Amino acid sequence: MDINYNPITGESKYYYTIPQDLKSKVQKGDVHIINTMPYEFLKSLQKETVFEFAEGQVYHMKIDPPAGIESQWGFPPLTATIKLFFYAAILRKANEAIALEYITPFRVLHPAPISGAADPASQINLAKWRQDLQTNIRKWRRDPLHIMFAPAALGVTMMGGNGRALLTLGEVKDAEDNIIAAMGIPREFLYGGLSFTGSAITLRMLENQLQTYTNHLNDQLNWIILQVSKVLGWHVVEGEFTPFKLIDDTQQKQMIMQLNQMNQSISTTSLLELHDMDIWEERKKRKQEQLDEARMSMELQKELQKLQTTLAQQASQEAAAGGGSGLSYNPQQVIARAEEILSTLSQMDQGTARSHMDHLSQEDPVMYAVVKDRKDTQDQMAKQQASAGAGQQ
Repeated sequence: MDINYNPITGESKYYYTIPQDLKSKVQKGDVHIINTMPYEFLKSLQKETVFEFAEGQVYHMKIDPPAGIESQWGFPPLTATIKLFFYAAILRKANEAIALEYITPFRVLHPAPISGAADPASQINLAKWRQDLQTNIRKWRRDPLHIMFAPAALGVTMMGGNGRALLTLGEVKDAEDNIIAAMGIPREFLYGGLSFTGSAITLRMLENQLQTYTNHLNDQLNWIILQVSKVLGWHVVEGEFTPFKLIDDTQQKQMIMQLNQMNQSISTTSLLELHDMDIWEERKKRKQEQLDEARMSMELQKELQKLQTTLAQQASQEAAAGGGSGLSYNPQQVIARAEEILSTLSQMDQGTARSHMDHLSQEDPVMYAVVKDRKDTQDQMAKQQASAGAGQQ
């Protein structure tokens, strides 16, 4: 790729030089290469010219470099970290050598020297002493409680083992921090730990720092939409990513909620967008909930009317069977009494409640029918509410 860049206007033209190996395959008649290569590239090969991209066909996202340094290509942040990567690689190589040489110590066992002329090496058979020592070490490994008897004290000399003091872990960490800073990436993005408890000013600086990257991404998104619209023949629309915002800024959220409650310039749409919610979806859910409540209220009214009609018919039948001297039932009083019985039954265990209902069916069949009907209605409503709540989740 080559770029013809005008530093005054900022406009660029992009050129592509087809590699020599592809040219050779095309000239030799490679069917696969010829069939899969764009027609414009083949024409460029035929004319033996450098291929020039049409305006707007290449999207070049770049970071502006210092004046006079590769202005057409930009200056990637990675360039400033090459020396730091090399320095960190040297430190890791040094740590590797230290770990291989100094981490595991080398132990040497020998008779401990005694002050004066009493040298145990001149008084004992060292060959037999070494053989006995090896035998006792094998016994000790099989039995950690094994006790060894020796004619002289045993000395141990350690060689190496000081690798931890030689490791350059702190220098490696400093080099990695310098690389992260040179790349312009917050350390918390890589290792975690970023929260509002640090400082609101720090988060605000982070938001300003990432604003440039989000603008580049929005430009790239609109370029992709434009190219897709040209190919598919669709209408061109403006696209935008969700704005970068501080979701942990609780003080700002509380202020917006207070302004919304006081109806001062803050709309409900802006409030919901702050929490990544769609106001139209929330309105649909509220509408469906109100419809469900209204439908349940209508069903309850129908059940109450049906129950009152049934009570009146039962009272009339019992009065007729008793020669007109039966009890006169008041539907409202019967329903109120049934509610009291239901409240009492709800506080009982299942076996006691069933026994109480059996006793009630023998004493007052009408009240039993009312209580049973009310209980069935409550159970049905509870199941509907539970299924509706599960569907919303």
